[in-house]
Amino acid sequence: PYMGVQFPAPSGWKEEKSEGMFVLKSPPHEGAIIVVSHSMNSLEELQAQAAQSTSFGQGSEMTPSSEPRSLGTNAVAVDYSGNVGGQPAQARAVAVLSPHGGGATIIYLAESGQYNAQYAALTESIARGMRFSKPQTSPQAHTWANRLKGHRLAYMASGGSSSFGAGYTGWSESKDIYLCSDGAFQSSSSYQGAADTGGGSSGYVGNNPDAQGGRWRITS
Repeated sequence: PYMGVQFPAPSGWKEEKSEGMFVLKSPPHEGAIIVVSHSMNSLEELQAQAAQSTSFGQGSEMTPSSEPRSLGTNAVAVDYSGNVGGQPAQARAVAVLSPHGGGATIIYLAESGQYNAQYAALTESIARGMRFSKPQTSPQAHTWANRLKGHRLAYMASGGSSSFGAGYTGWSESKDIYLCSDGAFQSSSSYQGAADTGGGSSGYVGNNPDAQGGRWRITS
């Protein structure tokens, strides 16, 4: 009830709620369907967000591989490609608007070699079956919202691999999110990668100096 959304789980997919999101998995198959809430309130906002690169977790960097496309008057779908944990990955995301404000995003994510277009299409099926109610704020959410107002959240992650005689590869990323007391936020991020193959080395540093913003809230 706190997320304000209900949806039918596809046949054969097991549903679990974890860390403010729903995760659907089909045990014999790779990949997962993830359902998370969002705070956007118009089709234009959904389209603008869908045209940007995004991150789906630690060590991931995903960029749009298709043009955002509208699904009716309240949803936008887009495909992504990139990497997750250093492995090539693909995803499809469908963001749906709720009549009560905000909404939910359905994401099918899998490594490129395991990506299944049939499963990706389930995101649109779930989107069509979504039913929204006014989100409820739990007592715990009220407490955390008051604690986080006016604070900075810092996210850092790193990883790498090495093998005898084959060199080393590594990466690290960081993101700062500033939570304003009026419900707005600003964020910036950076990414670094390095490789040493034994015969030479290379590195990459990426920064996003332009702060991205929006609205934040604690939902559960």
